[in-house]
Amino acid sequence: MNKNISDNKNDLSIKILVTYHKKDALLKNKVFTPINAGRKIAKENHNPDLKWLTDNCIGDDTGDNISEKNLMYNEMTSIYWAWKNYDTLGNPDYIGHFHYRRHLCFMDSDKSVLEMDNIGKNYIYRQLGFDEKKIQRLCQEYDLIAPMPQWRNSAYEHFERNFDIEELETAINVLKEQYPMYYQSAKEYLDDNKLYFCMSLIQI
Repeated sequence: MNKNISDNKNDLSIKILVTYHKKDALLKNKVFTPINAGRKIAKENHNPDLKWLTDNCIGDDTGDNISEKNLMYNEMTSIYWAWKNYDTLGNPDYIGHFHYRRHLCFMDSDKSVLEMDNIGKNYIYRQLGFDEKKIQRLCQEYDLIAPMPQWRNSAYEHFERNFDIEELETAINVLKEQYPMYYQSAKEYLDDNKLYFCMSLIQI
């Protein structure tokens, strides 16, 4: 990771999107921003949690959006929304993403996964170790903050066991034919047994 952000930038603006599609424990403060992925579909299908989602989350169905494609792209519709409507978030210096039930933990630990049964009132601060100043310091030092790797046979085999491998093969072929500069890096990752799932925090 590159340490290329000036040390005198003491007040980095940071937003971490927390993607929801149903009612759950709410992670919300100055940094954590709940977003309802697939809001357009939730409205059309009369999602029973729509009121809770509307009261507590921004929707991914405003501005330039692909909310109606949520069944195909899942939480990617909320990330797309953030990309295309960045000014609505206040143009933060860093943006991150959590799934409503998968979160980066900022506590010191040698475990790559911590499982918790209950999310209480102080979960953000006690179990996740969230501290805005600490996160700002980390963002001053690093361009990207990612979870610890998890080990599998390979990324390719993990995808093959859980999804339609033809979809991945199509993506690999597109890279090889149209974006050869990325193909080798993609192949190295897919052949590797260290996988990085779910969340990240990245410099914009």
